[in-house]
Amino acid sequence: MSKPILFFDLETQPDFSRIDTFGLSPLTPFVETPADQLPQPGDFLAKSLDDMAATDLRPSTQWCEEVRKLEIAAGKKARKGALSVIDKLADIRTVYEREEADRIKLLSVTPEFCSIAAFGWAVEDDEPKSFVVGADGRDERDILDAFWSLAAKHTLSGYNIIGFDLPVIFARSAILRVKPSVKIDMVPWKGAVVDLYVARFPKGNFGGKGPGKLKELAALYGLVTQAEDVDGSHVYKLMQEKRFYEVSKYVESDVSLCQQMHQVFAGLFV
Repeated sequence: MSKPILFFDLETQPDFSRIDTFGLSPLTPFVETPADQLPQPGDFLAKSLDDMAATDLRPSTQWCEEVRKLEIAAGKKARKGALSVIDKLADIRTVYEREEADRIKLLSVTPEFCSIAAFGWAVEDDEPKSFVVGADGRDERDILDAFWSLAAKHTLSGYNIIGFDLPVIFARSAILRVKPSVKIDMVPWKGAVVDLYVARFPKGNFGGKGPGKLKELAALYGLVTQAEDVDGSHVYKLMQEKRFYEVSKYVESDVSLCQQMHQVFAGLFV
């Protein structure tokens, strides 16, 4: 007799408590130069282009705008090189924020670098439920214990769970020394795991050119997405701001999409 299906989804965030073990080069933090330490715009523009370019200032956006306006006000005397220096100074914060976002993404999607922020699940056609770390006093061990308790009794299904969710669960269980309840055979088509991503793209996602994200496919197949305005890139900030309810609704929305997708594909390849 086949086991009932457990649809599940994880949301992750960086495990900063272990970052010193990752071997990643640290990011140089952006520290804005205090306003009282910034030169007057006219004094800065009076410098040579080489001296302007060699500055170690980290100015505010407002200061950069004032300097740019003053240089442009010079009319024909406005120097292209000076405007380029000003643009680079204004872009320092943006460059750091982009590097920081890339680092957070790397830490969030690498099993050994991340921690579990939320776990959503539903059995067969039941309404999705969720646990969020920090909400109701729950921690990551509670989530792992809940998963392993459910995993022993169900066939597992989700979207890209072979490529991401299960490797995260394996890594975090090993790191936190949480004992698994069952050995999960992740070989597709053996019945223990039904990965809707692998089922849809058994040979890869057409070189990355086709729709591959869960919400992209949901729109194309007419599925109902309950958390339209949230995606995985928002989870870290939501967790930092303790907006646990929004995280729970997002992870439950993805579980609902997996339930709907399974129904749409039933009889075709699941």
